[in-house]
Amino acid sequence: MNIKIHVESKVALTPRVAKLREIFDLPMVDKVERDWEASLPEDYWDWNVGLIVGPSGSGKTRMARELWGDYFADGYEWPKEGAVVDGFAEDLDVNDVAQLLTNVGFSSPPSWLRPFHTLSNGEQFRASLARSIVDPRELVVIDEFTSVVDRTVAQIGSCAFAREVRKRSKRVILLSCHYDVIDWLQPDWIYYVDEARFERRSLQRRPQIVVDVRQCAASMWKIFSPHHYLTAKLPGGSHCMVGLVTGRPAVFTANTFFPVPGWEGGIRHISRLVCLPDFQGIGLGGTFNEYVASLWKCQGWRVRSIFAHPAVYAYYSRRPTWKLARKKGKAKPSPSMKVKIGSTERATWAFDYVGTDGDPEIARKFEIYPQ
Repeated sequence: MNIKIHVESKVALTPRVAKLREIFDLPMVDKVERDWEASLPEDYWDWNVGLIVGPSGSGKTRMARELWGDYFADGYEWPKEGAVVDGFAEDLDVNDVAQLLTNVGFSSPPSWLRPFHTLSNGEQFRASLARSIVDPRELVVIDEFTSVVDRTVAQIGSCAFAREVRKRSKRVILLSCHYDVIDWLQPDWIYYVDEARFERRSLQRRPQIVVDVRQCAASMWKIFSPHHYLTAKLPGGSHCMVGLVTGRPAVFTANTFFPVPGWEGGIRHISRLVCLPDFQGIGLGGTFNEYVASLWKCQGWRVRSIFAHPAVYAYYSRRPTWKLARKKGKAKPSPSMKVKIGSTERATWAFDYVGTDGDPEIARKFEIYPQ
């Protein structure tokens, strides 16, 4: 499919324009014109994610307007004072909204309660992506894709978004001047505007993420606590670990000793697991939690995760490394507990880690000692 595009703009004949023409030897015309051709294949096979990429001013938007003008997501309306979750269609169940936001990498329930305009650029970016996924139109075109966020959010957000688009069999076309999202987005096709070149692609593995794992002080929790779905403070005596990505704190976990009647030695209860918004949507939190659990297990500990977040439950239910230990309900407090804890006051699920053991040498490095 070949399309001819013509763009013209009138030039106002002002004194400043006349001076610029003199300085740069510009032609004396009353309008600026540009013509070019774009070529896309007629055969629209089974695809989900398309990317039109090129430098600013190369004609991405103009071309897309010519072809798919009725499908642009030109900015969704959000409640001025209401919560972000109220910006979605009324026929969407709140659990569906929570799952959708989580799947695009925006899994910070405290932020879901805030108005859209109070969110960070990265959070607004992901919330808008979630809206586009449930847009009732058969195709959605998103201009300036990732232009307003830093490159970490852009790359990881692209990966989370594309995965959810394919999961829901949605079709989106993204326009961007950033080439660094290609390997993370893994589009089914790319059109390079400056080269007038179309490329059909097959899915490949996204780039690897290297996580530097360290034991840390409980004070590190203050960075992560605003993004946890509970307001409870960190339990006393918590063993804390943090994962750094390119030197930046990305994911945190804390666990405590938990006595259980009839179980000699008790268990290690992973009570906090938080992945910061910039790194959400690619499974980093779950992978980090499994790594930490494996280190405790190799030293003879029984490891349990307890949580109330439905999206987390869905994730753990699919993992062969975790076994459901208790269906959703309120945990029974141990007779030895002097104070009540949050998980005895609300309905939660409990999963035991049944994956492979970690390395004992590494466990000792992190002060994880045998039971």
